[in-house]
Amino acid sequence: MKHISLFAVCMLFKISAFCQEGAAVLDLAFPEGTVKINKEQFIDFSTKRFPSPSSLTVTEFFFNLYQKDNILVYLRNTMASVTGAYSLEIKQKEMVSLVGQAGYATDISFRILIFNEVRFLVVKYKHNGYYTFRFISDHDSKERYMYGDILFDMVDADKAEDYLQTFLKTMHFKK
Repeated sequence: MKHISLFAVCMLFKISAFCQEGAAVLDLAFPEGTVKINKEQFIDFSTKRFPSPSSLTVTEFFFNLYQKDNILVYLRNTMASVTGAYSLEIKQKEMVSLVGQAGYATDISFRILIFNEVRFLVVKYKHNGYYTFRFISDHDSKERYMYGDILFDMVDADKAEDYLQTFLKTMHFKK
């Protein structure tokens, strides 16, 4: 059921990953000390760090994996065709029902942040003993959006918040 919920959340955002196009879509700078890791390193670290690593499934959607201290980051390069009304407020309502269903996550909070004239919906939730900041941006004029997760333990919550703020401040779409 948990994997179905995660799949539903992924489908909610109409994810399609384009690994080769990542650099062509975004300009961003990672906070100092962030290192790019591969899938095996991600799995190794997560199984040692988080209490229920089986819930962390690295798929083709998670192609940009990074680590800083005890914080894991994965980004998704996303292109979407937008039909009908779209807003972060609508996505927030959809996320409330999906993330909160059947006990998938607890300690859920939502907020909208604005950096570089880009609005981000940031969802914080607890799942299987670890926390996640999930962020998604508004679409730009080319129907692209930025989407990713930051995973952390509660003891690292302040560091993760600083990381999120620093990271989002540097993200913007390439023209």
